[in-house]
Amino acid sequence: MDHYTVLGVHKSASEKEIKTAFRRLAGKHHPDKGGDHKEFIKIKEAYEVLSDPQQRQQYDNPQPQNQHRGGFGYDNINPDMQDIFGNMFRQSGTSNPFQQPARRNKDITIAAKIELEDVLTGKNLIASYTLRTGKKETVDIEIPPGIRSGDVIKYSGLGDDILQLQRGDLHVKIEILTHKDWQREGMHLYREYKVNALDLIVGCSIIVHTLDGKQLNLKVPTGTQSNGRFNIAQHGLPDRRNGQRGNAYIIVTATIPKISDPSVLKQLTLIKNIINNETN
Repeated sequence: MDHYTVLGVHKSASEKEIKTAFRRLAGKHHPDKGGDHKEFIKIKEAYEVLSDPQQRQQYDNPQPQNQHRGGFGYDNINPDMQDIFGNMFRQSGTSNPFQQPARRNKDITIAAKIELEDVLTGKNLIASYTLRTGKKETVDIEIPPGIRSGDVIKYSGLGDDILQLQRGDLHVKIEILTHKDWQREGMHLYREYKVNALDLIVGCSIIVHTLDGKQLNLKVPTGTQSNGRFNIAQHGLPDRRNGQRGNAYIIVTATIPKISDPSVLKQLTLIKNIINNETN
């Protein structure tokens, strides 16, 4: 397909008609706007030749020993093309690929979802992603202990390579899934245990299942108030800087039992009166 056909103009087209056709097609097919990369290259190559009077004359009247067809490259774009794309991309808010220096492709950002347990020990996982060329790639992600939601791990040179420039970077954004029991605040963990109100009055024991799979026996002393908080030291999450672990906090809340047996209610009433007399 010759250059005139690529731009959709007649061989007698004026310089203005060629420029107008180029503006329209370049804006439609530019890769940054979802266009086809190969088609975009053809359009730029055609305009590179036909916009230059000398190259156009040589193209229209080829001489085998001296035939020259302008190849596309970011270092040999004529000033007119730079002006066209400078205005076009300033208006659209996107980068101008003809503005020197243009040395890197775009970065790519992907998400990596992990469990809260993975924050304790770190995790290695393999993630796949797709370049704008359609090529599938994979990356081995090393997630360190203590990482937080929203943290980004950068892998240089693993981003886009649609253009013949330096590859962009890959950014892996971490997302920590919500745990069914534990809530995170910095390095510390929090968990609520519901306890019968009578147990808080007389005291009880709670079996705590920690995030790392251990079982601990927590003593709840007599007279503990609802929303009482107990600290289990160094059973939280690690600090990324030094590995020191935070704490796990257990919050006990009172539940009120529904009692319908009159004899039990009578006994509880007596107990209530005794307690009221002692506290008055």
